[in-house]
Amino acid sequence: MRLQGPLGLGRTVTTRVVTAEPASSIIGTADLSGGTLATVRWTLTPAEGGTRVELAAFVEKAGLLDRLLLAAGGRRWLRRRFSSILVRLAQRF
Repeated sequence: MRLQGPLGLGRTVTTRVVTAEPASSIIGTADLSGGTLATVRWTLTPAEGGTRVELAAFVEKAGLLDRLLLAAGGRRWLRRRFSSILVRLAQRF
């Protein structure tokens, strides 16, 4: 897939589901062009009126450009993007 990052930087990402536990979690990998590899986890917890969803990403290996972006505030940018994604999902479903 193609993702748009901070500063207009685009990336090609290959994703793979590694494990999935029905109704509780999905764990996968994201392999970004430039040498960055991350683990992504969606945790689903029953909640009143629906399901609570937690999204987390763990950078396993970062390429040079991604190390620079993370050091320059990329973690905050990712946190805001993840939050925005979850809000949009909640509104839609």
